[in-house]
Amino acid sequence: IASKGRPLAWDLPAEPDGSRIGESLLVTYCKRRTSTSFKKDAYRFFSDDIWPELKRSHPALCGNRMKEEVKRRWTALNAAARSAYKAKEMVEERSYLRSILEADPSSLLVRYEYELLAKHAHHAHR
Repeated sequence: IASKGRPLAWDLPAEPDGSRIGESLLVTYCKRRTSTSFKKDAYRFFSDDIWPELKRSHPALCGNRMKEEVKRRWTALNAAARSAYKAKEMVEERSYLRSILEADPSSLLVRYEYELLAKHAHHAHR
């Protein structure tokens, strides 16, 4: 049984304007991932899809230091999601991600983490 640990990739502190970068990162990830294959190279996916999208929604994010920090946390998110979805077809993955995005935003992160843990526990006990 998984104990409650630190969040995977969405615990970036709020920016001065109050925006939650970690949460934006997760939502951006889900949105972009529904239209991008998991086979796409992780670094290219970050630089082509994730970072430009985040910069559009958070102009204050500019700068290499912040980019490196976001990339570090994105890498953790990508790795966790990749292993959770490894055995799934893209169609199933898309509907799963869509259900996350349609959830109440306040419960988005909790629900995502819970589902990830549940999936990992399920695979571990097979």
